[in-house]
Amino acid sequence: MVGVIGSGNTNVSGTYGRGYMNANANSFGSASAVRAPTAAAAVTVIMFRANEPGAQGAFEAQQVLAQYSQ
Repeated sequence: MVGVIGSGNTNVSGTYGRGYMNANANSFGSASAVRAPTAAAAVTVIMFRANEPGAQGAFEAQQVLAQYSQ
């Protein structure tokens, strides 16, 4: 999936007089997933040692490979 295309519409009407508010709202929304071939996809891999400052929050390569090698 490379993105999502969505649309929405909301109509609100109301009256205001001497501090009193009365409003009615109707809304509708939809979204569609956009899929594309991934044969040309690329990724840059940066390797860290476990205790390096840059490794904080990095993905475990073994877990990622196991997830996508099915």
